Parts: sequence; C-alpha cells; structure tokens
Amino acid sequence: MKSIKRIRILYWVSLIVFGWIIFIIYEGSGLLKLTAFGVVVILVEIISRREMAQAIKDEKEELEEELEEKRLKGVAD
Repeated sequence: MKSIKRIRILYWVSLIVFGWIIFIIYEGSGLLKLTAFGVVVILVEIISRREMAQAIKDEKEELEEELEEKRLKGVAD
C-alpha cells in the first residue's frame, strides 16, 4: 500500500516539476507550451500506470503469501 501512495505522490510531483520547467524554460507560443505539457502528461500517465500495475501485482502476491502462511498455520494447529 505504501508503494501505491508513493507512486501517486511521484505522479503529481513530476507533473508539477515538468510543468514548471516547460512553462518557464521552453520558448514558444502558448499553444506549443500546452502541447509540450500535454505530451509530458501523457508520458507520466503511462509510466505511472505501469508502476501502479506492478505495485498492485506485488501487493497481491504478498497478500496471497500471507494467506497461504495462515492456512498452513491453521492446518498445523
């Protein structure tokens, strides 16, 4: 669960940081800046979804292992 929260925080931080970088440093018209920011949003979204899927998969595996241990412990008792 911690990794999912971490991914969400990193998602918003990266959007804010890249947004400021684009709007401050990137020279061009407003439409070009918005287009560049849109590309960054899409890339960050793709990366965060992959990371989120992996974190959920890892969390599921951990829960399944804990459940299996509890089952074995219950059978042993």
